Amino acid sequence: MVSEKPLCVHVVGLEGSGHHGLEPLIKSMLFKAGDYKLVSRSPIQNILKDFFAKRKYSKQIFEEKISKFFEENTEKIIFFDCSYPWAKFRTVDDQYDIIYLNELFFKYCEMKFIHLQRNIFNCIDSRRNLDGGLIQHARVIGPINKYMCNQLSILKSTRGNVFDISYENIDLELLIKIFNIDPSKMEVVRSCYESVFKISKRDFLKKASLDEINEILEILK
Repeated sequence: MVSEKPLCVHVVGLEGSGHHGLEPLIKSMLFKAGDYKLVSRSPIQNILKDFFAKRKYSKQIFEEKISKFFEENTEKIIFFDCSYPWAKFRTVDDQYDIIYLNELFFKYCEMKFIHLQRNIFNCIDSRRNLDGGLIQHARVIGPINKYMCNQLSILKSTRGNVFDISYENIDLELLIKIFNIDPSKMEVVRSCYESVFKISKRDFLKKASLDEINEILEILK
């Protein structure tokens, strides 16, 4: 039975895991295969970032803003994503508290999380210049990845509303299930994938030195 509450889907993944590739696919398949009007990114994105990273207002004001958002947005699907880390907010303390977010949103919507996964070496390599070089970037990514994965693991075991999607091998059947799309629309979704999704050919391990690989592995322990 489909929930009468709106469906809210948050894509969670490391910086460089492919958010900007997945988003147009999701929008395309919902437009062509679904019957939903989609609310994406703003303003929900801005509310979350202003609270968790920029610390612009108190928890009470944040929760009031979230309540108002859901009062004003009655569409069937609300979609937003975030890379971990993002922009200049590059410590664990700057990242979303996914468990708290889930409990808060649960009052207003059917909440689901997509854990967008990609070969972590390629994630790190794709944004290697953001923190002053490959190894320094790995040092930023390491603790944030542990934090993010720990929170998602807790939600997966307690709520069961976390779904793993691989950037390198997108499971279209699972995407259909997540967004409550009629399975008979699979060919439409497949056509969206073939026309919209452009996978990166980046392969860090083919060009990396053994020293670089070992140092990154040590950081990620």
